Amino acid sequence: MTGTEDKAVNGDIFYYFAYGSNMLDERMKLMNKTAKYFGNGEVLGYKLAFYDHSDTWHGATASIEENPDSIIYGCIYSVSREEEAILDQQEKGYHRITIPVRNIKTKQVLYCRSYQISNPNKKENLPSSAYKIVFTTGAIMHKLPEKYLEYLLDIKDNGELDKINIPLKCLIDIQLP
Repeated sequence: MTGTEDKAVNGDIFYYFAYGSNMLDERMKLMNKTAKYFGNGEVLGYKLAFYDHSDTWHGATASIEENPDSIIYGCIYSVSREEEAILDQQEKGYHRITIPVRNIKTKQVLYCRSYQISNPNKKENLPSSAYKIVFTTGAIMHKLPEKYLEYLLDIKDNGELDKINIPLKCLIDIQLP
């Protein structure tokens, strides 16, 4: 554990920055019961990218990558340290990082844990329509900045709406049997 990583911990909780499917509270709380939405955040010097193919999501999954000219937005959660291993398991195929995140409302900078895809040979790919619906629904529900919402909605997807084995209300009516 590095000194930077410790900065995400505050007593019995840690702060977590979600930029993909975990922006949807329902998704975040499926396995992380103690997660509490803390606010919206922005991270300077990172961009959103989609890589590889997830059997769970039927397309690429999101990651954040360093890019000095970019800003990424997402949701800050506080999570009990008792659930660290659960979140790490949920994010298998990713490695934990700690990044400074500025709370959009308060302007306070918090160190948050987040995750980056671990595959050193990762290939850019399109997310599924179902995955895109989940992360855009979370972004809309939390009222991320309008221009960023437009950016998310404009992301090309692979058209896949096959059954995702994660029970989320936003997918019930649109999934193919």
